[in-house]
Amino acid sequence: MKTNKIALTLATATLALVASTFAAMAVPAVAKSQVNVRTGPSTSYNRVDALHRGENVEVTECNAGWCYIQHNGPDGWVSGNYLQSPNNYNQNNNNGSINFGLTFGSGGPNVTITFGNNNTPPQAPRVRGPRVCFYEKTNYRGQSYCVAAGEEDNRLRGFWNNNISSIKVYLGARVHVCENSNNTGACYGYGSNIARLPGSINNRITAYRTWR
Repeated sequence: MKTNKIALTLATATLALVASTFAAMAVPAVAKSQVNVRTGPSTSYNRVDALHRGENVEVTECNAGWCYIQHNGPDGWVSGNYLQSPNNYNQNNNNGSINFGLTFGSGGPNVTITFGNNNTPPQAPRVRGPRVCFYEKTNYRGQSYCVAAGEEDNRLRGFWNNNISSIKVYLGARVHVCENSNNTGACYGYGSNIARLPGSINNRITAYRTWR
């Protein structure tokens, strides 16, 4: 019985230490584009707010590609693919999504929040329901990235900018893709799968918006 109590006490103390460490480790980030803020780490959770492009936030936790942010408005979860470091944003250079890690060593718990690089495709969480999936290669091959209907990005950066060759749409979703930021230049709309994008837009997509 005494052993169990000691183990429980140690576990409680460890959790408290981890919680306090997480609370103290707020990392600044900037929204790359408009993105919804949700009550949980998935598009299935309710929308409580939206970040505008260039908005500064504090990241306190990340889970499965989603990050909990604090800002001047309702706090909540956003996709880490829409966040980047302030330095990279100021340089107009997207270095990918945020990664959040916790490791234990001889010196105690260590929290790290890092940003990916341009050559690494962002790892999006699994999306269900009406959605659009972008593929690196024709015939739905290579790396893929899915977004829920209603999501948009007016200026793709990093891996996916000018690197989309085929698209799948699910459950009545629709997508509008353009070669230039802010949905300008050559644009195409799709309400069904397209295994090979036409040459004028293949590997030239810089912006998209989706709806149902």
